[in-house]
Amino acid sequence: MTKAVHSFSVFLAYAAFILIFLAGYDFMGTFTLETITPLILKALFGAVLFWFSGIIIGDILMRGVVEDIDAEKLNPLEGGLEQRIAEEKRKKKVMIIDRQIVPEAKNDVNEMNGAKKKKKKNGKR
Repeated sequence: MTKAVHSFSVFLAYAAFILIFLAGYDFMGTFTLETITPLILKALFGAVLFWFSGIIIGDILMRGVVEDIDAEKLNPLEGGLEQRIAEEKRKKKVMIIDRQIVPEAKNDVNEMNGAKKKKKKNGKR
């Protein structure tokens, strides 16, 4: 996208240079260095202003268009790398939670089984 913005701003700069040069040139006058130098400087200054403003305005417009798209819809368009990373993180969190819960649950089950066995042993005596 930045390449498109840059290309657009360069186009604006060239167009501004040509238009300012042609608008300021005196076609009935003489073609000398004294008449062309200020005209070229004015055209260059105008081109730089249009180039700079084209980058700023283009960047604002492109970001407005891109930010208008939801992040969930943008991820698959960009290859889904962020989406895949988020899914892997979710899976790892689930695995970590499972690892923490399962040993505790196994211990609880073993304790319960041990208590039942003790009760049975105690009940038989």
